[in-house]
Formats: sequence, structure tokens, C-alpha cells
Amino acid sequence: MPRLNTSPSAADPPRLQAVAPGHRRWLPATLWLLAGLVLGAVFMLYTRPDLVLTLGQQMWSCFGGSVR
Repeated sequence: MPRLNTSPSAADPPRLQAVAPGHRRWLPATLWLLAGLVLGAVFMLYTRPDLVLTLGQQMWSCFGGSVR
């Protein structure tokens, strides 16, 4: 089986990194913070009784079906 040449040549375009090396430290912390804020916002929405009733009625009308 022949070996593939994996060394870069002059014709290959330079590859860009998705995240700069200096940003790798704070990126995971920022993503965790964002996820926590989203979860907190969803929790705050569920403390509103009108929203919970509306969601329940919508789910019932979608999946509850009609009584025969």
C-alpha cells in the first residue's frame, strides 16, 4: 500500500483555525454562562401561570385529540 504524502505544499492554501489560541481559555466559560442564562430564562417563564396554562392547552389541542 503506498504512503500518502501529507506534508503541505506551496499550492495548498493556509488553513485558518476556528478559534484563536488566546480565546480558547474564555470560550468554554462563556458558553457555559450563556447556557446557564438560557436555562434561567426558561425557568423564569415557567413561573408564570398563564404561560403554563397556554402551553398545556396547546399541547392538548395538538396531541390530545378529540373525544369520540
